[in-house]
Amino acid sequence: MPANPELSGLRKLMEELRARVESLSEGSAINQAVLRSMFSVNNELGRLAREDDSVRGALTELQLRLNLVTIEVKRGRPTEARDAFRQAENAFSVIEQDASARELQKEFISRTGREIH
Repeated sequence: MPANPELSGLRKLMEELRARVESLSEGSAINQAVLRSMFSVNNELGRLAREDDSVRGALTELQLRLNLVTIEVKRGRPTEARDAFRQAENAFSVIEQDASARELQKEFISRTGREIH
């Protein structure tokens, strides 16, 4: 399934965040990097939600799951933060699949309309 262009920025930020979450340890410097990445992801979530009402609910769910990552990072619990991030990634993959399905549906409808005329 093709990647959805509207979500490509969020995908990149999520990949950067994943790398930082996976490298979490008890060190505060790494934890601060995770929190800065989380801030960037949340900003992108907000931008996407303002632009497309149809994904607002799913993005809110993703943000709630990401908030659990933030809590675990602040508690200094890297294993739990990684587990919470995996759940957030699952929520994001559902959003990506839904967005890709909507895009394919639009293409189908457009193509069908051209064939009828």
